[in-house]
Amino acid sequence: MEIKLIVKNTIELWLIMTALILPFPYAIIPSIKFAASESSLIYLLSFTLIILSCIVNVLLLFYNSVDTIQFSRLTRTIGTYLLALFLIKYGVDKLFQNQFYSPEPNILHTPIGQLTKDIVFWTSMNTSSSYNIFIGCIEICSGLLLFSNRFRLIAIIMSIGITANIFMINVGFDISVKFLSGYLFILSIYLTLFYASHVLKALTDIAKIAHNIKRHEQSKLNRFVKSTVIGVIIIECLLPYSAGMRHRRTSKELFGNSYEFEQAQQIKLIPYEIKRIHFHKQGYLVTESQNHEFEDCRIHASPLRNEIMLKELNQVMNYKIDSNQLILTLNSNQYKLTEVDNTSLPLLEDSFHWTTESFPH
Repeated sequence: MEIKLIVKNTIELWLIMTALILPFPYAIIPSIKFAASESSLIYLLSFTLIILSCIVNVLLLFYNSVDTIQFSRLTRTIGTYLLALFLIKYGVDKLFQNQFYSPEPNILHTPIGQLTKDIVFWTSMNTSSSYNIFIGCIEICSGLLLFSNRFRLIAIIMSIGITANIFMINVGFDISVKFLSGYLFILSIYLTLFYASHVLKALTDIAKIAHNIKRHEQSKLNRFVKSTVIGVIIIECLLPYSAGMRHRRTSKELFGNSYEFEQAQQIKLIPYEIKRIHFHKQGYLVTESQNHEFEDCRIHASPLRNEIMLKELNQVMNYKIDSNQLILTLNSNQYKLTEVDNTSLPLLEDSFHWTTESFPH
């Protein structure tokens, strides 16, 4: 029992100490980037606080000089107001586009493949003021409801969804606010535990209501119609992927790949010099000029005959893939292109960094 109490008090004390040392100063003075910088030091300090919290709680329990109930209430109050602070702060920042500000001109003129995942996400969010207003209002409402005893549980449940989504965005797009967003998610979960009995009772009551609802005996016709509708829905959801898999098997060496000339060349029927060509997976040949201008043409590829039908131009090209080289033949003219390794572009790099020191400089 004492071990459980020590663990519980340690978590509570860690939440308070971490908040006072890391997130709270950053929320009040955003110019202090320490809490959001994700440096190795922040993780070391957090680990140190865990050890310190454990030592303090063992001493307090040994001397029996702390009221654990009052301490939990204090932690809950501090945690609630701290969570409200961050939800309202970031909600207001979104409303005034202070968090996702307008894209810088150099970003606007950079090819998307040259950007990292975090910049692509940040830039996309910057361009939608309506979404920023929507999500900002949700965060502000959740934060304000935390001040109300009547609606606090609803606000905490909303905050779990908000902070979980933000944390996974930071992890999935490798954005360097993982510690702060993870801390707020843990804080939301912790605050829910104070209402665990109420949540469990509500779920139990819902289950009882669902169980007591009178179930009407279905006829064989009704069961057949229901099974048919469910089957059609499942087929409708899975069939496109089955067709896509067949398409990838027959043309995996061509579609989804890019090829480029050593120098931009003029191809017959195309009124400008081409630097690269891209085979879109939906059945398009996309040409790229020296000035990064793109034109597309619907095509049909026949891997058995090694032919590409340009539908709009009513022309047929022969192609041959030799190692990483593509050889195109059009009207007796032959063109040689080299495959571009798209997987090496920053956008497609499957990298992950917990600390700022691990990011490439």
